[in-house]
Amino acid sequence: MEYFKLDNFWDIESFENLYTVAYYYPATKSLELDFIDDDNFGLANPMIQYTIAKQLVEFFNIHNELELPNIRFFNLKTVAGAINYIKRYGVATNETLINRYHLPSQEALIENRHLYRILRPLGQFAGWDEHWFYPVKDTDPDYDPTKHGRFFGYNSTNYDETVTSAVIHELLSHLKSIFAISGEKSIEEMIAYHAQNNFADIELGITASYIRSAINDPLFEKHKDRMPDFLQYEEETNAYGKTFMRRNYQSDRNATKRAWRLTNRFIDVSRLNEKMSKIALKRVMSYLGLTIKEADTSNNVTVQSLEDLIDRIIYNASDVVNLRYVFEHKAYSVPFDLHGKLLERYPQTIYDHNGDEITPKIAPDNIRMNRLTYDSTSAKFVEFIVSPYKALTDNETVSFLYPSKSAIKRIKRLTGKTVQQVDVLEETHKWFCRHVTNDPTTEAYQSWMQVYNFYASIRGKNFNTGKQYQEDYPHMATDPRTVPSDYITRLMEKYNTNIFYYHRDLTKSSCYATMSIGGIHGAEIHQRRYQYDCDIVELHNHKVRQIQEMTKNGTVQEALNDLPPRVTLASGQEVKVRDFIKNPKKTPTGNEKNPEHPYGEWKFKEKPQLFSLKKRQNSDLKKWELADKYKYVSAGMANHEDFASYYPLLLSMLSAFENVARGLDKNGEYIDIYYELFQTRLKEKDRAGDTSLPDDVRELANTIQLLMKLLINAASGVADGNFDTNLRVNNKVIAMRIIGQLFSFRIGQAETLAGAKVPSTNTDGLYTTNISPELNNKVLFETVADMHVDIAPEVLTNFISKDSNNRLEIHISKKTGQEEIAAANGGSLTAWKGPAPVNNLAHPAIVDRILAEYLWKKDDAPNQHFDREFARKLYIDFVNDHLESDEKRFELTRFYQWILASSPSTQRYLYQKETQIVNGEEKTILIPMQHYNRGFLVKLDYLNTMRDLKNQPRIKKLETLIAAKDKSKPKVLDAPEVLDAVRIHKLNGYFAHKDNHYSKTVKVNGLDPNMTILIDNETQINKCKENQYNEYNADFINHVIDHEAYLNLVQDTFEASWYNVQEHLGEFERKPKTRLALLQAQA
Repeated sequence: MEYFKLDNFWDIESFENLYTVAYYYPATKSLELDFIDDDNFGLANPMIQYTIAKQLVEFFNIHNELELPNIRFFNLKTVAGAINYIKRYGVATNETLINRYHLPSQEALIENRHLYRILRPLGQFAGWDEHWFYPVKDTDPDYDPTKHGRFFGYNSTNYDETVTSAVIHELLSHLKSIFAISGEKSIEEMIAYHAQNNFADIELGITASYIRSAINDPLFEKHKDRMPDFLQYEEETNAYGKTFMRRNYQSDRNATKRAWRLTNRFIDVSRLNEKMSKIALKRVMSYLGLTIKEADTSNNVTVQSLEDLIDRIIYNASDVVNLRYVFEHKAYSVPFDLHGKLLERYPQTIYDHNGDEITPKIAPDNIRMNRLTYDSTSAKFVEFIVSPYKALTDNETVSFLYPSKSAIKRIKRLTGKTVQQVDVLEETHKWFCRHVTNDPTTEAYQSWMQVYNFYASIRGKNFNTGKQYQEDYPHMATDPRTVPSDYITRLMEKYNTNIFYYHRDLTKSSCYATMSIGGIHGAEIHQRRYQYDCDIVELHNHKVRQIQEMTKNGTVQEALNDLPPRVTLASGQEVKVRDFIKNPKKTPTGNEKNPEHPYGEWKFKEKPQLFSLKKRQNSDLKKWELADKYKYVSAGMANHEDFASYYPLLLSMLSAFENVARGLDKNGEYIDIYYELFQTRLKEKDRAGDTSLPDDVRELANTIQLLMKLLINAASGVADGNFDTNLRVNNKVIAMRIIGQLFSFRIGQAETLAGAKVPSTNTDGLYTTNISPELNNKVLFETVADMHVDIAPEVLTNFISKDSNNRLEIHISKKTGQEEIAAANGGSLTAWKGPAPVNNLAHPAIVDRILAEYLWKKDDAPNQHFDREFARKLYIDFVNDHLESDEKRFELTRFYQWILASSPSTQRYLYQKETQIVNGEEKTILIPMQHYNRGFLVKLDYLNTMRDLKNQPRIKKLETLIAAKDKSKPKVLDAPEVLDAVRIHKLNGYFAHKDNHYSKTVKVNGLDPNMTILIDNETQINKCKENQYNEYNADFINHVIDHEAYLNLVQDTFEASWYNVQEHLGEFERKPKTRLALLQAQA
């Protein structure tokens, strides 16, 4: 990554008596610190500054990130520090957002009512341009990236920029009051007067305490989700002398922050990684193996001493120095580069139109007030590129007609073929009746009709309540075809849209698909277990019927009074009669719960339900779900029917983003920018893979196809949003998704009729087994012939699938000709390449790696108990492969790390409980932990060896626990685990009793009682080197890590999620004992 001289990474820390802003300049290895030190700990003292600078250089010595002469401090309580702070960022008014020459009115300046009255004379005194305080934009003629640096922050759009604007205007207020016009001197003369001694007689009245209480705290207490709104509120006094907050969108504080956004020089790094944008910086840093530095583990926000102050500054500096490495990770740097190229390629993302609502007018004074920047979302990019100035028109209601008339015309022009528009739901119904069954008495037909009726209830309805839709179809506001927001979820309760794929004889296959409005999903059930349970039920009911037949009229009364207590069945089995009667009463008393059956009822059992209505999380609504006991892990060779850009293709075939306002193209067809993006992506993707082209051509083609992919994939989510955008076409997108599901189901059903199993069905493809690739492809292409979709079938040498979201794909690499992992998805597989800031990982990545290899290389792994020796060999091979170099050793440590985090918002705080042996007696010590921690499973023997060397007490046990809150009163209020949690809560400033809760101790999920965690929040870059972990030359891999503990985690994960219970082992009736279950039983 190339940085210009003034490009910096910045971050704010606000404490009760200390305010700091750190800036790290990677191009010059410089660090600058703006500060306000309320208690005069000496931060303004050059000697203290030198001491701090030395400690900073030492702290960041691993990569030589800082150089001592390049560390500078600026005191914001001085005039020079304040002016430097203002000049660093710039300020603006509502008038100067776009044009720096639109200064506040002369009347405002003359009457001295405006804070900016002070800026021009200060600039003149310093010899600066009169517009020195204007935030220069990347669209201004004088913009120079070497002079106008970029500010890279983390969550800075929400917090740091808001605080900074408020602080700047507070500084301006103090400057204005100091240099205000007096009876004898003008502002210029006041400045010159105080400048005689370099403004040494002036100390601005701004304090860190004020920033904390009046700016920082209100942001979290009142504006946490939308902090910039804080800048719109200004304190005013009414006629009665009472102060109140008035909202003013055009306030100077708000205008300043808006101006920064328009510069495209303030980049919020967190927003570049959209999937992880809400994840805390410390967690992201931990994934990358960087040092996790926190200044305090409690809610104490007051700096206590000089040592404490230095610690806070190192903490602040650590964030900005390490943010550079976060930004340079491809999860952040790639979107940054792609967005930059999109801004260059599509000027409509920056500039307003020229009056025709189509063509951008490229001029510095024609910037869109909502222009896009490096850190804008993909959703915004696709909106501003496809329909930048005017909202599209949606269909009046959901229609399943396919393709669109425009697409039909385009197909005719490109291929010469005449295509008929059809209703896909009706076509699928005809197909099902023709190929599966049209007999309404069969289970297959009835199951299909559940799906058919579900979609038929959606067809012809309107789900768009947007402003543009209301303008286009004003009559639909009161039309019954416009349905309420919960209409579809109510339909999903009414119809069970889980449908099995059926064989030719109309028997169910073991695979099913779940049809919905979002996307199709499907998996395989544990068919043998389900049949076993059905057989058990039928056997029981057969016994009941036999007992009934032993009585004259088959009544319960006769069975209880006329039959002996025990009877012999036809099989020769002797049973108790009462065991087959519910609430048996030989002589009723008249007080029975069910008066209609005073003697009781025959105890017939119902057939087990595969699918049942289950309550949705955080909702009263329900949905149909497969019972957990019938979930199944499929394994074997497979054919992958990979739908190429399925949603984008369908959106193009439906002309969902056709922009009528842009008129007709040269072919007489309405211009469809989205279709052009889609076609460009396909063409450039082919060029990128064409080895006959030069490398630079292929590299450029790959960049372009990635740009296009970014855009086309974001479109469907934007178009089906519940808030207004130019792309909001809810009815079209709902139709597209349903049409796609119907096509997918038809393909899966056709393959099943040909003898295949379909163990996994997904929105972007499906997987088939038990069918040859040749027959699979024949059926596939025959079925999709009239769908106009592109599908690329691929043979997988091994495929393990738990459900549509958890699967492992193995194929033959085109480069090496060897087997390799093609894809690994799901909570316990996705990190198989190591931890990265693309998934919120809650366990060590080594689990994913070894589990993926185990499922791949162990024959029929899901149907056998965990083979620990086989897993151990895979584990050892993986570790040995990483001992060759320091770089690989560091990579291995990242596989081992277990990131543990407290949750202050829910009052869950991590702590360790150390049981020591002191003079033969046990002593317990509680160790508070910081909010984000890097833990390693280590050998207790190692810790005790270190204790022995240091003459410290040995450890009997080291537990890692969580202090949590609970509404329920503990059985024993003074139990040790309760008192421990109370102490930890108190240290973190929380008192459960104040909100009618109790403190309790809970375990870390997945951590068994025998595992010992060592917290080491320093980067392992040097410590992981051979025999260099500590001062005793311990080797991190060989001496410290508890390899058996990590194998235990792999085994626990396999047994909990990837093992199919086996009938021949009696596991259908008795749940197998997992390693964890046995351990808990022993405990």
